[in-house]
Amino acid sequence: MIQNLVKNLDKKIAPVYLVVGQSGYLVEMAVEEIAKAALAGGIKDFNLDVFRAGKQMDDFRRLPQIVRTMPMMAEKRVVIIYKCEDIAKDQFEILSELVKGNIDSCVMIIAGASFDKRTAIAKTAKSHGTLIEFGKLKNTQIVKWIDTFADQRGKTISRDAADFLAGALGDNLDRIQTEIEKASLFVGGEKTKIDRRDLEEVMAAVKNDNIFNLMDAFGQRKQAEALRQLNSILDSGVHPIPLHSTLYGHMKKMLIAASYLQEGMPVSEAVRAMGGSPYYAGKIVDQSKRFRLPELRRAILIMARVDFALKNSRVNDQAVLEKMVLDLCGARK
Repeated sequence: MIQNLVKNLDKKIAPVYLVVGQSGYLVEMAVEEIAKAALAGGIKDFNLDVFRAGKQMDDFRRLPQIVRTMPMMAEKRVVIIYKCEDIAKDQFEILSELVKGNIDSCVMIIAGASFDKRTAIAKTAKSHGTLIEFGKLKNTQIVKWIDTFADQRGKTISRDAADFLAGALGDNLDRIQTEIEKASLFVGGEKTKIDRRDLEEVMAAVKNDNIFNLMDAFGQRKQAEALRQLNSILDSGVHPIPLHSTLYGHMKKMLIAASYLQEGMPVSEAVRAMGGSPYYAGKIVDQSKRFRLPELRRAILIMARVDFALKNSRVNDQAVLEKMVLDLCGARK
């Protein structure tokens, strides 16, 4: 989509662009391309104004004057409004009037995570062919970006490493770019190929203790504590998809442990069936005793649905995980 945008900008620059999507990296890249094309040949500092929407943000009352100000030593001036999902009612009214005005000397770029397509602003952008929406990237698209980021740093990346990174971080291109930058510095100038082990060395993993704290909160039906633990892990930079995968694997081990215990098997057999560290397997056995077997089976079904939603839905990932936590912490059935 970025390539198509650049081609269209070479032909014509429209008065208004609406750029939305959950990938901040792609949104920012599109905004930069539009601004660069509109300001070509002019002095950026004299012809660019940036606003951020929201009740506590910039004063939009200055917008009409700025938009109508003639560009200085350039054909166009550019006004960028970020965080369009936070546009307040009074700000929206000002912006709508300006968009309707269709001022030839100014290009307005409205950007953010989401925007109501039923509004006059969205319809105007659509009529100009400048409603640019970035959907959730497919795995193959993510891998292509990974290859591009590695190439920009004079490196190649193994397919196993690229698949690992895509699975761990999803379409969070900002974070992917950061991890590849770290891996490039880690391998140094002599090694040209980044492999999976390099990435695992530099990426911050989810600590087992954090997962156990979260699962303990599940078992004790402490919704507030479980939400606190969940958000603490997410705030540390862990992507929702690998976090869910870790929780899902943990819950399946608890189901194995509970099944063995219900059959009257020794704890040592349950530990051996789960594999991995005997210390952590023992802790999982202890946790499984807080759940009844039907509860664990229900939890697995809930988490399987969440896995599908995280990978196929455009709903906010954190909100999906928070609802999962509330469901798992629900009262005993």
